[in-house]
Amino acid sequence: MRVYLKVFILILALMGVVFAIKHVSPDSVSRALMAFGVEPGADGTGGLMAAGRPLQPGEERMSICPNRVRAIIFHGGGHQIEEKDRKWIADDRELAYMQVEKWLSLHCQIVIRWVDGGSYGALSSTEPIEIRYIDGKSAEFIREGGGGHHFSVGDRRFESQDFADALDELKQIAQFK
Repeated sequence: MRVYLKVFILILALMGVVFAIKHVSPDSVSRALMAFGVEPGADGTGGLMAAGRPLQPGEERMSICPNRVRAIIFHGGGHQIEEKDRKWIADDRELAYMQVEKWLSLHCQIVIRWVDGGSYGALSSTEPIEIRYIDGKSAEFIREGGGGHHFSVGDRRFESQDFADALDELKQIAQFK
C-alpha cells in the first residue's frame, strides 16, 4: 500500500513539473509576484522589492542604492545623515534607526522619467545631494529649481516627483529646516 502511495505522489509531482514548464512565463511570474506585493528590482540591483505604483509610459525605476548607504549629504543646506556605530546621526542628533532603515527600504528605487536637456530650461538654483556607500563610492544628484522635482545625475536630467517627495520626507525625519 505504501508503494502505491509513493508512486501516486511521484506521478502528481511529475504532472506538476510538466504543467509548470508549459505554463510558467516571465509575465506570469511577474503577475504572481505582484499579487504578493513584490516586484523585480531595478537595473543594477538584484532580488525583489516592495511593489510600488505601476509605471506609466516613459517611466522607469532607478536604483539610488546599488550598495548599502553610509551617508546622505545635502550640500546645499550643509546637512548630512550618516550611519555611525549602527546609529543614524543627523547633524549630531541621533535618529530612530528603524525609521531611516524603513525610508531606505521604501525609497532606494525611485520612479523617474528621463528628459531632454532643453525640456525644462536652464538651471535656476541647485541643491547637490550626495549619497555615499559603504564600498567608498558615491553618487551625486543635483536637485534643480529650488526644491522641485527636476534632477540631474552626471550629464543626464530626469524628473521624479517620487524622488522629490522621498527627499522631503527624509528631511522631515531628520528634522532639517
